[in-house]
Amino acid sequence: MSLTVNDQNTSQNLPRRVQRRQLTRRQRKFVEGKLQGKSSAAAARAAGYAESVALKANRLITRSPTVQAIFPDLLASCGASAELLAQRMREGLDAVAIRYFTHAGAVTDSRQVVDYAERRAMVELCLRVMGYLPAAKVEHHITLEEILAQSWEDKS
Repeated sequence: MSLTVNDQNTSQNLPRRVQRRQLTRRQRKFVEGKLQGKSSAAAARAAGYAESVALKANRLITRSPTVQAIFPDLLASCGASAELLAQRMREGLDAVAIRYFTHAGAVTDSRQVVDYAERRAMVELCLRVMGYLPAAKVEHHITLEEILAQSWEDKS
């Protein structure tokens, strides 16, 4: 099922299960914008959110429990079951790419090589899904003196 946006009434294009959720008009428009491929900030602006909210759209809108609750229904309505997503993630862990070699403008050879960038990205995604990586960056504020003091404590 393809989800498209009709500017006159955006909620008509969402599955009925999603329409029944208690989303605000702006939240619905935001989700529709995301489904169109817009960035979170662009989707928030198009939905009528203030610029200050648009700049923090992932934190303020996407992580809202109401908005989070509709994503399983959206995925199911598109045929993207948990099993299918897991299968695609597993395939990404074994990603390969085809490299072409040319001479004088003509392809002379091609080889299948490991796509390390895709594999690394998929490992990170899998770790996030499984809860082994935090969803957001965690900053540690520690001084050099504290690091040295800890290292001396560990040695004794």
